[in-house]
Amino acid sequence: MYTLVIDKPDIFEATVSIEGADSSSAKCRLIVESKTVSMIFEGDLDGNRCKIPMKNLKKYMNDGDVGKLRLEVIADDMFFSPWESEYKAKVSKKVTVEVNDPSKTVDVKPKVVVSEVSTPTKKHNRDILIHEMSKEFKIFKLKLEDVHKRKKTINHVVRKMIDKKIISDDMKDSPELINTVLEAIILSEK
Repeated sequence: MYTLVIDKPDIFEATVSIEGADSSSAKCRLIVESKTVSMIFEGDLDGNRCKIPMKNLKKYMNDGDVGKLRLEVIADDMFFSPWESEYKAKVSKKVTVEVNDPSKTVDVKPKVVVSEVSTPTKKHNRDILIHEMSKEFKIFKLKLEDVHKRKKTINHVVRKMIDKKIISDDMKDSPELINTVLEAIILSEK
């Protein structure tokens, strides 16, 4: 579908090849048809370039109107209609205004939208584990130098963290757990 600009003068251009006829005296014209009006615009061929000036059509058409365009070529007293297309009229400049009616009140309610939920990282989980274990070790007054004597207390705290799901399944049998327990004991002494 061809876009026909209607609010300013324009030039319709096309490449036309003429065979078997003299193109030096050939003329071209554009027929613009709508439901209410038909117009003819005449132009010339310069080599194989067809140029047809068109005036401002705003007083004859509205934005969004549709119709047909047809290119006609006259060469050696013969008439050809090598191209046609539907068109839609369009303005090149447009201003749209929307006025809000203050009499229509809209209840604006607070709204909360969650766009992304991040999963805690292993480091974050480890920090929580150390913090929770250190609170337990403080209750039992566990010191780093007593670790070898108070294995039952340490096992009790570790089991509690597993039950609370603070120690993840992949950490239960990990050597990293020992380092985490020691860091928690050191933190509990402060």
